Amino acid sequence: EIMPFDNTIVTELLTGDERFDRERHPAYRVVVTCRDHGRPPQSSTAVIRVSVGDKNDNSPVFVNATYLARVPENGGVGAEVVRVRATDADAGPNGNITYRMDADSTVHGLLLIDGATGSVRTRVNLDREQVQHVEFSVVAEDGGRPPRSALTRVKVTVVDLDDERKAAMVSNLLVVLCSDRETQPVVNTGTLYQG
Repeated sequence: EIMPFDNTIVTELLTGDERFDRERHPAYRVVVTCRDHGRPPQSSTAVIRVSVGDKNDNSPVFVNATYLARVPENGGVGAEVVRVRATDADAGPNGNITYRMDADSTVHGLLLIDGATGSVRTRVNLDREQVQHVEFSVVAEDGGRPPRSALTRVKVTVVDLDDERKAAMVSNLLVVLCSDRETQPVVNTGTLYQG
């Protein structure tokens, strides 16, 4: 007797007993063996590599909670002040970090940040007599949808190069030294330094 061919396709869904976490195990090797009910039974084996997709479940983390920097005054435009750095355990766009300054217009007028590298540089020539300290926040944001972010504080001190200690020439400075009235006076001229 000829039995009709069963055209039914049976599929088995592979599930895990625990939640998959790509950061702990990014991939699995699964061995699947199929056996029929014949006499003798026939079997076939396949190895399947299962890659765990990334979910944006991690926020960026800054290497330092606060960054302290010292920059000499009159260091020129474009001088690097500090470089902030954050990491993200996610992969692909979810792990790509961009940086931006969270600051008022005064700080934005003095400094700028490279969104890709986290390098903070001077926008203008800093003068300690005008600006002694600058404080602001930097936001690290990943490329997930929706994005996740982290915040760090940056405190910058502008170091004085003592540019006010300039020699002040006093015209016609006359110094007369006399030990007594009968001695010839010694006349000297010189430079007066302010300091």
